[in-house]
Amino acid sequence: MRKFLKSCLKEACKQLFGTKKSSRFVYTKNARLKMSEYRLTERQINEVFTRGRNVKEGMMVRDYNGYHIGIFYTVDKATAAYVIISCWKRKSKK
Repeated sequence: MRKFLKSCLKEACKQLFGTKKSSRFVYTKNARLKMSEYRLTERQINEVFTRGRNVKEGMMVRDYNGYHIGIFYTVDKATAAYVIISCWKRKSKK
């Protein structure tokens, strides 16, 4: 009974306060390929994730002077990690 109440309380706290963003990233094979193609580092991808803007669900973009970097990601709930699916680097249109 005690374990049940403890797990219910833990779940209620998660739902009320949310969970903090994990800093753990997992990169798919396609993401690694795109990173090497566009010469992007894990540090740059991490910066896009932490400081970029959400364009839509699972997509973030960070604007720089003259170019922007974007990522597609999803959350793996089993390992509490963010899975980076793809990334790109393009010149800004301005």
